[in-house]
Amino acid sequence: MIVNITRSKYPADASNLSKILNSDISYKKVINQISIIEKDLFSSGCWNENMISQELEAPMRQYYADIDDETHDIRGYAGYWFDGFDAQIMTIGVCRVNQRSGIGSSLLDTMMRSAKNIGAERMILE
Repeated sequence: MIVNITRSKYPADASNLSKILNSDISYKKVINQISIIEKDLFSSGCWNENMISQELEAPMRQYYADIDDETHDIRGYAGYWFDGFDAQIMTIGVCRVNQRSGIGSSLLDTMMRSAKNIGAERMILE
């Protein structure tokens, strides 16, 4: 299940902001699980919990997570920054054990639909 994990007062796309409320996962758990995935995937270049929290709360950001329906664990996450013209992909990551199962593609598709919905002219990798 893909949910919106954006916490910004001024999100890029507010049309589906309430989706996280339908999930049984806390904001603290979101931050913790993303930081664990970050460390595994990106080693020394990973975002720490503070950086993740700042990104989720920053203006004009949009972040999504794929959450397992049974365990409520995050299997993948992705986000972009909308600068008024372009949707710039800030990050995308999928747990190693869940890679090659379509989660990354689903997250990318979700971001692309969201960006199109708000009028982004294109999506680029930041």
